[in-house]
Amino acid sequence: MRKKSTLSLSIRAALSFFLLAALLLSPLSLCSVKAQSPEKAVENLAPNLEKATISLPAQGAALRKFTDSVGREVSLPTVLKKVAPSGPLAQIVLYTAVPDKLVGVARPFGKAAAGYIDKKVLELPEFGQFYGKNANLNMEALLKAAPNVIIDIGEKKKTINEDMDKLQEQLGIPCVFIEASLETLPQTYEKLAELFGESFTAEMSESLVSENHEKAEASDASDAAAVSENAEKSAEAKDQGEKDQNSEESKEKEAKQSEEAVEKEESKDAKDSPELADILARAKETNHFYALAVEAKTILDRAKAANEEIPEDKRVKVYWAMGDKGGNTNARESFQSQALQLLPVVNVADIEANSKGGGSEVSMEQILNWDPDFILVDNPELLAFMQKDSSWQSLRAIKEERAYLVPSVPYGFLSDPPSVNRLMGLDWLGKLLYPEAKAYDFKIEDQLKNFYQHFYHIELSEDQIAEVLNLQTK
Repeated sequence: MRKKSTLSLSIRAALSFFLLAALLLSPLSLCSVKAQSPEKAVENLAPNLEKATISLPAQGAALRKFTDSVGREVSLPTVLKKVAPSGPLAQIVLYTAVPDKLVGVARPFGKAAAGYIDKKVLELPEFGQFYGKNANLNMEALLKAAPNVIIDIGEKKKTINEDMDKLQEQLGIPCVFIEASLETLPQTYEKLAELFGESFTAEMSESLVSENHEKAEASDASDAAAVSENAEKSAEAKDQGEKDQNSEESKEKEAKQSEEAVEKEESKDAKDSPELADILARAKETNHFYALAVEAKTILDRAKAANEEIPEDKRVKVYWAMGDKGGNTNARESFQSQALQLLPVVNVADIEANSKGGGSEVSMEQILNWDPDFILVDNPELLAFMQKDSSWQSLRAIKEERAYLVPSVPYGFLSDPPSVNRLMGLDWLGKLLYPEAKAYDFKIEDQLKNFYQHFYHIELSEDQIAEVLNLQTK
C-alpha cells in the first residue's frame, strides 16, 4: 500500500508540474511582463523563427490570407473589426482610414487634439509602441482589447520581416507591415483597402477615370459644336454684311457672335479636367480608401507641379529649427524631412541624418554660415528664445520676420510623427513660400478645411481654422 501511495503522489506531482508549465507558457502569462519591451522579450525566443508564412488561429472566425508589403503571408479573419497600431505613425494613418476599428492607441493624443479628434478615440486605452527604441508595450491592455490584427505602417527596415514574425509569435496576434513614405501614401491606402477587404483595383480606377474623361469629352464636343455654330453664324453675318455695308445691326451681331465664340474656346481649358470635388464625391460613395488615395495624390501632384514651375535659381533656402535652442534639425536626406524634399526648397542642412530621433545637431556658427531665407520653428518657446537671442537676431530671416511656427494641431504639419499629417504640410509650406505660384492658387483656409474633413473626419469651424493657422504667425 505504501508503494501504491508513493506512486500516486509522483503522478500527481508530475501532472501539477505540466499544468503549471502550460499556464506559464500560455499567451496570458504575457500579462506578467506588462511593460517589457518586445525587443527584449523576443531575445528569449528560439533563434530558428525564420518563417515565410505565419498562420495563427483567429478565434473561430473564418480565415483568409493577406500578403503584406514585405511578402509575408498572414492568416487573418475574413472581417477585421478590431485593429491596433504598432506606433504613432500607424496610429494616424489608421485613424484617417478606419477610426471606428481602433481598439487602442500607441500614444495618447495631446491636449491640442481635443475638439479635432473623435472623443471616442481620445478615450481609447494606450498600448504603447510595439517595438523600437521607444518600445513600452502594455501587454495586459493589449490582450484585454483583443485586436484581430496589429498593423505596422512606415519605413521598411532591414529586419522588418524578422521583427514582424517575432512580434507575432510572441503575442499570438497576427501582425502585418504596410510600407509608407510621404511620396507613397496613395499606394498605402490601396494596400489598406486590400487589408480590410475593400480593394479598389484597376477596374474601379479605370471606371471613375473613364467616366470623368467621357464627361470632359462630351463637354469638349458641346463646346466644339457651339464654336462651329457661331462660326457659321459669323460667316452668314459676314455675307449679309457684304450685301449691306451700311447695316450697323449686322456689324453688331457679327461682333457679338465672334466674342461668344472666343469665350467658349477660352472656357474649354477649364473643362478639360474633372473637378476634384466631383471625383472625391464619387470615390467616397464607392470606397473611402480610394477617396483618401485620390486626395493624397492630388496634393503630391501639386508639389510636383510646383517643382516644375519654380526654377532652381528662384528656390528659397530653409532651415528647420528644433530642440531647446534651435541647434537640432532634420537633415536633408532624413525620413523626417521628406516634406522639404518634395517641395521646391533648399534644405540647408546638407549633413548626416540622425536616425535615432531628435534630429541632427549643428552649431550656431554653421547656421550663421548657411544664413537661410526662411526658418521653420518647431514650437512657440523656441521661437520666443530665438527672437531674444543675439546670435539668432543676426540672421536675415529673424531680422526680416521670416521665422514661422510649424502648425501642430492636432499633429505637426511637417513631422511629429512623419505620417499623413505631412500632406497638409506640403500645401501649407508651398503656399507660405510661394504664394503667387500657379500650383498654389487656392486659399489655405479652404484647403485646410478640405483636408481635415477627409482625413480627420471633422468640419472645421472658423475659430478652429484660425487656431490652427495662427500657429504660423511670427
